[in-house]
Amino acid sequence: MKGNISRDSHRPGKRYSGVFQVQGGMVTDADLGEQARIARGRTDGLGHDVAGSGVPVDGGAVELDGPRLVPGVVYAQGRRGEVQAAGEVSGPLELYGVQVDFPHAPPMPEDGEHIVYADIWDRMVSQLEEPLLSDPGLHGAETAFRARTMAQVKFAPLDQADALGQPDGPIPDIGTGEMTVTPADPETIADECDPCADTVAAEQSVANALFRIEVVHVFGDPQHPDSIRIAWSAENAAAIAPATVNSEDFGRAGAVYEFYSTVTECHLGVHEQNGAMARSSFATSLTEGPEDPAPPEGGDWPFVRRWDGMAVIDFANGNVEDEGNGTVSLSGGTVRLTNDIFSAEIDFDGRAIVAGDYWLIELRRFADEPVRAVQALPVGIRHSYCPLFRVTDGAIEPLTDPETRRLSFPALANLPATHVGFVNSCPTLYDTAENMQEALDNLCSIEAADIAFDPSGCPRLYDEVDNVQDALTNLCRVDFGNERLLRHLHDWGVVCGVIPRRATQGPAMVAISGGVILDRSGMLGDVRAQTVELNEILRGDSFHFDGVEAFQRALRQRDVCLALSIGEGGVIRTHLAPRSRAFGPSDPTFMSVLAQCRQTRPPFDIKDDLTSRSEAERATLDKVFYGAAYSRMAATQRLNSREQQIARAYNNDLVERYRSHLNDEAEAAQFDRKIAAIDEQIRPEEADGEVRETRFMMREALVYRAVQETEAERLRRCLCDALIPRCPETGEPPYLVPIACVEGAMEGNTFLLSDICVWCCRKQAMSWRMVQYYISETRDRFAGQLRELCCPEEDAGGVDFERPNDFVAVAELDRRLTPERAWRDVERGARILTGRNPPSDYAVQPDIGNLGLDQARAELAGNGIEVAETIDAGDADAIAKIRGATVGLDARDLVADRGELMPGDKVALIMQAGVAIDYVKVETGGGKFIFERPAARGADVTLSEEVLAQAIALDERLSGRIAEAETAASGLESEWTAVSARRHEELAALTAEAERGLDAVRTEHAALSGQVEALRGELQLLESDRQTAQTQIEAAHADLRQIEADRQAVVTQVGTARADLAAFEREQRVLLDQTAQERDTILTSLRREMPVSAVAGEETNFIAALTRSGVTNVAGFAEMSDTQLREVAGSAGLNLNTARRLQREAAVMLEGRPR
Repeated sequence: MKGNISRDSHRPGKRYSGVFQVQGGMVTDADLGEQARIARGRTDGLGHDVAGSGVPVDGGAVELDGPRLVPGVVYAQGRRGEVQAAGEVSGPLELYGVQVDFPHAPPMPEDGEHIVYADIWDRMVSQLEEPLLSDPGLHGAETAFRARTMAQVKFAPLDQADALGQPDGPIPDIGTGEMTVTPADPETIADECDPCADTVAAEQSVANALFRIEVVHVFGDPQHPDSIRIAWSAENAAAIAPATVNSEDFGRAGAVYEFYSTVTECHLGVHEQNGAMARSSFATSLTEGPEDPAPPEGGDWPFVRRWDGMAVIDFANGNVEDEGNGTVSLSGGTVRLTNDIFSAEIDFDGRAIVAGDYWLIELRRFADEPVRAVQALPVGIRHSYCPLFRVTDGAIEPLTDPETRRLSFPALANLPATHVGFVNSCPTLYDTAENMQEALDNLCSIEAADIAFDPSGCPRLYDEVDNVQDALTNLCRVDFGNERLLRHLHDWGVVCGVIPRRATQGPAMVAISGGVILDRSGMLGDVRAQTVELNEILRGDSFHFDGVEAFQRALRQRDVCLALSIGEGGVIRTHLAPRSRAFGPSDPTFMSVLAQCRQTRPPFDIKDDLTSRSEAERATLDKVFYGAAYSRMAATQRLNSREQQIARAYNNDLVERYRSHLNDEAEAAQFDRKIAAIDEQIRPEEADGEVRETRFMMREALVYRAVQETEAERLRRCLCDALIPRCPETGEPPYLVPIACVEGAMEGNTFLLSDICVWCCRKQAMSWRMVQYYISETRDRFAGQLRELCCPEEDAGGVDFERPNDFVAVAELDRRLTPERAWRDVERGARILTGRNPPSDYAVQPDIGNLGLDQARAELAGNGIEVAETIDAGDADAIAKIRGATVGLDARDLVADRGELMPGDKVALIMQAGVAIDYVKVETGGGKFIFERPAARGADVTLSEEVLAQAIALDERLSGRIAEAETAASGLESEWTAVSARRHEELAALTAEAERGLDAVRTEHAALSGQVEALRGELQLLESDRQTAQTQIEAAHADLRQIEADRQAVVTQVGTARADLAAFEREQRVLLDQTAQERDTILTSLRREMPVSAVAGEETNFIAALTRSGVTNVAGFAEMSDTQLREVAGSAGLNLNTARRLQREAAVMLEGRPR
């Protein structure tokens, strides 16, 4: 329906039952609308299943007393409608002329035979019709519109009654015109002589919109109309306004306008008197007004709707008159609408056309399919019809029994037999009965023996009986068992109980507790508590060994099972049998079926021994392997002519070996098509120079990867096929249920029981409740993994080198798919669920594309990944460097890794023009985070060169002062050391001389005493000098500490200055952004107001024609519609393609791009 919606996402064929909003997700109108459509579809489906087409007895639109039309409810093909009257109703057909949903209905004929029917359909109601739909509290803002169910009573010739709603009938429920949409091809709309045609084609884009094409008017029979009027809108015809709207506010260049009213909206659909229906009126200008100055009901037109264009299509004469943006042409019965975005063709040849039919085209700029038709047939409006009664010469005909039932059906809880239809195919029994009540009345005298019965459909139950009485008698003798159900839907074995234990009486007595068993045939048996003597079994037919010797060998091998079977009448018998007989044929399992498939599809070992090859060959092949693993590496590396020969020879041999390995013709053909597709798209032989070398690299990498993809697909097929359970074999009767194994020995002909174990030979039936108990939490996740593995997205064909390696590593799956590994996975899952062993696997695929070197390093480091090497993608030795940095890895193993990394891994970072484009794993780590730290994406603020220079100079000055002070302190310490040493040496010499001349000293004591005193004075002076020097050293240290404190203060000031500078730079950036926005606004205004001569140049006649049409600036010229441009160009004698080129240049000038 018309309305301001983004898309129509409802797809009834998908059978969706609800729309559920994701947490934190955007709420869209399409989701809300689809939920409403789903709910309405469920309601209509319920009505279709329960009521069908008819009138309820209570509150219905038809009173049987008369009969006559009254306001009330009617169902048409399950859709519920309510016929309302605009005034009092008295006569049988008076309601027809005063319907609320069918105002100004054409008069009903007073002669001839007609069928009166109800038409139920939906139309859009906006706030223009119903002001209460907008909330004054929101200043009248439009938040939603409504869909109203229209219930209209109409008439048609009686001979058309059986064709109501038939697609090829006179009253179809919806049109059948089929639309196809083709995106516009720039080459078809460009002038070959236009030198700018290629530029124009490159600039074409698609806006996000919901494009609507609608049949507004139909003139004549819907199957063969004389003419129709269609209109189209990129706004889904949502632009509506009061008819008195200001043209400057609502108008748009090249648009057309539909003036309509509530009456014209109600007159859509099919009508017998087509020419008398109320229709809207169109205009090409709001100021000039529509073709019809007043609506059919009189007064002024209340509303106006804006369309991009409209066209009147005259099928009788093959003429088309179009207005607005876009052109329409007619070829036979096909209408073609062409605009700058797409070309839509609607095939009306031999198809029904109904007023209100519309098609939707979804336009999305960034979609894989930018132009997409929602569906080929009309999306709406769909009409549902319900026949009411027959009218002859203006009078209602008496109702037949089927009509009475249809026009007075009760609620199901009160459904009487009189309202149940009856097809009387046996008048002998039912006489003239027309409904079930009459038929039942006639059956009161019928006996079962009087009713014939054919037993051929089920002779097993009914033998040769020929009447119902005998058939019923046979049924009483039938035992309706459930063996088939139990055999196929339940696991066989011990259901519960049945625990055997060794009894103390007798040499081989076993006591078995009560319980329930289910054998392989589906028989369910109740086991009563009992005691069994095994020696009695040895002498009976329940002994399944070939003699006593075979039984003794089985005892030594612990292969004797105690089993039960269910005989006739549910009798439980006890058996002794070897394990193979007790369990019967093995049930197929997932692993057994998978193993069988892998035997028929043996794995292919893609790795061969490269040690015998030369270093040059290994280096070349490593290029191919790394290219197959990392697509961006393949796109940046090249193979020279020698390397091309090596790689091609290796791949050719690999392909031939793999093709001969495949034992399935379909697989081989698919593989050949994949290789052919690679050759078709890459075509290295058609290029020269570096392009040829790059294409060779891409081709060989893709071929190598294709082998691995195909091999993984073979394994995937085996895996997915094995996931489908097989039906088990029943085996041969009697069907044994093993309950335990027995141990013992034979003494003569007597068996002596030594032990009995319930677990070494016991089949316990698996219960779904037990399985559900264990796997309910993981079932949904497992199902999702199976979907991704077995139902991958379908390949659209061709070669997509950017497609990730989503295939599964064959060797890894073969390693994992073993019973031992499966049990370890189950055990580990149980430990995880119980909290005893938390999961530790952690794999990531960091997105480093278009990041700088430091940012890429930070992103990888934040995930625990170390960058071991940085390599330029354009380096010819890039692969050799990667090989040199690789530790313990084979390049061929990286093809199936899908680029996943784990914490502790090391990678080589691939750079191109200073930007990271990919990474290559070169070493496998431990898979654990040593510590956690976030991945940084930001960049440090850089100080200006002037501030950095000042900080460096200040630091150098401080460093100089510190060095000078340290030098001075060192000099003082050295000087004091030298003086002290010299004085000590002198003192030592004097002391020695005194000792040698002790006698002389004594004699000259008096004379030398003065000298000694003098020396002591000198020593005191030296000590004073030493203390002074020490004081000076301490003072120098204090100066050093002060200088260091001053340096720290300066460093703090530098940090503050850096912060202030960063804040100043941020303010300057904001100011520059604001200035740029103001500049862009001014430039845009200046561009729009530039005279048209700035574009048209020397085309003076064209400039004059533009001026006469009111276009004087570039903006007006660029926004002209194609129709206006054609008229102005024609009046100026200018070629239309030249005018279009000038208009495109005007658009380019408005955008500020170079022309």
